[in-house]
Amino acid sequence: MDVYVKRLQKQLDNALSKIDVGKDPIIGYFNRMQKVREFIKRLRLHVRKNAPPDRMSEINYLRFVTPFFYSRLYYCKMVYNLEIYRKAEDKSNFTLYMKKKLEGVKAYLFHYQKLHRYLHSNMRFWDKYIFTWETWAKDKKLLFSNGSRKAALILACERFRDFVQAELDKMKNPQPIVGTIWEGRKYTWERQDTDLVEVIYGFSGEEAIKVNGRKMLIKDYKIMFNDFFGIELGNVSDIKNGNLKRKIDQTPFLNSMIQANSKK
Repeated sequence: MDVYVKRLQKQLDNALSKIDVGKDPIIGYFNRMQKVREFIKRLRLHVRKNAPPDRMSEINYLRFVTPFFYSRLYYCKMVYNLEIYRKAEDKSNFTLYMKKKLEGVKAYLFHYQKLHRYLHSNMRFWDKYIFTWETWAKDKKLLFSNGSRKAALILACERFRDFVQAELDKMKNPQPIVGTIWEGRKYTWERQDTDLVEVIYGFSGEEAIKVNGRKMLIKDYKIMFNDFFGIELGNVSDIKNGNLKRKIDQTPFLNSMIQANSKK
């Protein structure tokens, strides 16, 4: 993966994190879709001018790069449509609708469970059968093979499943804000999602917070920070693994907090 594509990926996630989806989710996710499309256009232009030079580069592009961008587009579409339904229906109908959606994405992931597991593994033996333009249906204009499209949908469904489950959990066990303690206040997270994941695993490792008297799971921290900041984190485990692959400093944000706390 070339330097430009890596930079484009970081820029996209940074741009998405700055688009507020808490105040008006419909507008927020529509704007996120538009932003992803904008970056996909930039990716297309780059690839047309800098085609993968060999088969391995082509495979890596179709397995890792294309699904990265399109999974975000598909996920935003899924949540966007869900939020429209939320606006149009009453609570009981919307709850039923979410349950059907949850069952639908679970069924899709189960149907493609072998490919799903393969995507999260370090195995490469299927790559030449899935992630080349000569295999399955192909579309160089859209920059993905059929395998890339399915990979993107699987990653989007995985994230959408977690989102819907979290929404159902909140509806089942609502935590109303009492009084006017939050009135007129809106909190925003001004750092990267990767920094927030460092905080999540720091809290989790120390078991510093409980929810309703029980130990917090990682998904509880995702819900908590979504409640506070309106942030939709993706696969937190994948973000953490990416953090751990840093060569110089695996937890730069937590270390910067330590340094800030040590200043006189």
